Amino acid sequence: MPSDYVIPQCVQDEINKIVGLTGARYYNRRGKQITYTQHLMRSEEDVAVGRTAIGGHTAVLTSCTGRDLDDHNPPLIFETLVRSTNPLFDGTTERYATEQEAAAGHQARVNILRDLLGDQQQEATDA
Repeated sequence: MPSDYVIPQCVQDEINKIVGLTGARYYNRRGKQITYTQHLMRSEEDVAVGRTAIGGHTAVLTSCTGRDLDDHNPPLIFETLVRSTNPLFDGTTERYATEQEAAAGHQARVNILRDLLGDQQQEATDA
């Protein structure tokens, strides 16, 4: 679907009623508010910010979630998540308002985990 396509408000209202999301706020990676339908139609390029594997058991993933969970101003629509077999790190998250903050936060988390886990080799990065 073209990025300039506009879903009629009456259609968007019906979708929101069906899925129970009236009042929910969704954003693109530039922080502009978008509809729920536009949020669902985002591509991988719209979502991914960074992905770094550390060792064979830990990954740092940063993405544009497009949704502010607690109504912050500005909205915190980016998230860094750590997945690891080490329970001390697994599931830890940080949220950010801008893509620049998210990219910096991603790299900071990678550096901290590499120091803690003793891994200086960069296995894979898509940042």
